[in-house]
Amino acid sequence: MASSPEPPDVALTSSVDSGSRAMERVLLVDDSKLVRDYVGSLIADWGFRVETVGSGRAALAALEASPVDVIVTEVRMPEMTGLELLTTLRVRGVSAPVIMLSSVSRTSEILSAIHQGAFDYVVRDQAIEPLRLALLRAMQHVHLVRENVRLGKEIEGLGAVLDRRVRERTAELEQANARLLAERSQMEAALARVSESQEQLVQVEKMASIGLLTSGIAHEINNPLAFILPNFELIEVWLESTRKGKTTGRVPTLQELGKLVAECRAGLDRISRLVRQLRVFSHPGRHNLGPVDVDVVVRSVVGLVEREIAGRAEVTVYSGMDCIARGNEDHLRQVLLNLLLNSAQSFSAETGGGRIEVVVERRQGDVAIRVIDNGCGIAPENLRRVFDPFFTTKPVGFGTGLGLSISRDLVKKMDGNITLESQLGRGTVVNVTLRRWREQGGSQAALDSLRTPTPEIVGPNLGRRLSIIIIEDETALLAPLRRMLACDHDIITFSDPRDGMRCLVERDPPDVIICDINMPIVGGIELYEEVKRVRPFLARRFLFLTGGVSEEAAGLLAEGRRIIEKPVHREELVAAIEGIAAAKE
Repeated sequence: MASSPEPPDVALTSSVDSGSRAMERVLLVDDSKLVRDYVGSLIADWGFRVETVGSGRAALAALEASPVDVIVTEVRMPEMTGLELLTTLRVRGVSAPVIMLSSVSRTSEILSAIHQGAFDYVVRDQAIEPLRLALLRAMQHVHLVRENVRLGKEIEGLGAVLDRRVRERTAELEQANARLLAERSQMEAALARVSESQEQLVQVEKMASIGLLTSGIAHEINNPLAFILPNFELIEVWLESTRKGKTTGRVPTLQELGKLVAECRAGLDRISRLVRQLRVFSHPGRHNLGPVDVDVVVRSVVGLVEREIAGRAEVTVYSGMDCIARGNEDHLRQVLLNLLLNSAQSFSAETGGGRIEVVVERRQGDVAIRVIDNGCGIAPENLRRVFDPFFTTKPVGFGTGLGLSISRDLVKKMDGNITLESQLGRGTVVNVTLRRWREQGGSQAALDSLRTPTPEIVGPNLGRRLSIIIIEDETALLAPLRRMLACDHDIITFSDPRDGMRCLVERDPPDVIICDINMPIVGGIELYEEVKRVRPFLARRFLFLTGGVSEEAAGLLAEGRRIIEKPVHREELVAAIEGIAAAKE
């Protein structure tokens, strides 16, 4: 079963624990009684109250009789499909999250479901765990929305009570002040809880933004795959012919074979760059402020959304030199992504001819970013509400109403300012202003950190074979890692981290330890801490591999450990190994 990736570092059980889950209702819609019985029993085993129906019309009737928290529906059903049911639910104002079930993964169905407002899309025939995780995320979303609404009403109520009491008790200043302080502390506590909810909603909005870019991302991955796969087929033909002692006209020379391999390498590098670019949206990120090269961030975000905007509008970037702002790169990237997607959605895909300009310039002590479009604009009566949470004029399924609200909060956290001007039928201008880094006393070393780092200088190959232990749960990766190093070094590999840990603790110590960070049963950090406790001298011999940025990886970097992001390149791996060995000497 496949599903959208689970947002990291989100405690899925924090607000949906087993004690309260029995009160949460799930409606399962599927025309197959076998599927209803099987999936329904699983949902019940997970602690939810489940009701099953066999058609979209039966689901509508059941919802009229009694509301539910989450709806799980099969995509392909007779009479009324899952997508038709989803559209009908949104027209009728049913806001419960809808999880789409399908026996196969089709990009067109996924995109259609996302655009119509589906909460998640799960392929049921591969595994059952993604459905459970999707239900937990949906329930958590329901709790967050309800809590946000409740806290908003609570704040409004507290404000009204405060105003009334101040007017009524003006003569009793001392008593009124005492009550004011008590009520103010309650309001601050409520606002703190709202802030916590909004932090989680920021991550939800990030993933919603990536959902809108799905077609462009698929295109950027499929393009290199379109020539990588045929090239590999030709390489296989050449190998088979060579084994049989024959020649093949399709790959006549070793030079042609080398060209095919080089093309495959270039395509895989393109896919790797795209994955690294997307990783910054899959984790909450840090909130510290530092120097940010605004021009670099703007161009990276524009490159990410170009495919989504293509056909609707042309994007032009005007940027001056040395536009270094005091801010947070993750925050600024999310703000720009929200603004560019908003601009793109102000154009009709049929008409095209739109223009979006992103202007970056220095203004005395500030760096100003303007996003200008000639789209449909915003009506005057809506201008004062555009920064309100959940306010949107877009159709259902085309926006959460959180983009501008979250952008305003993120800009404020960077001590900046955001304003919006718009005329109906003429277009919109959004101005984001951040303080320049140099005006804040930033050091030259901090500015230099933004530029391309100089590779670590290590000595030449040490001229001796090293003993290297590789601990990696992905068995498919162990073989290529061994092939990279086995000619020059003695390699021992472990796919079970528990075996690797025992070897490190009990046997002769190796020269270098290559260890994956994210592993089941025993994680790389846990293994490292245990080995360091028993044999502290081995700590400096660790080289970590990771598939994505994480708080754990940041902690290892702060401790001075070496980390390589997957996919692993041989030159980088060899340089890191020689650096560890040289330090050991």
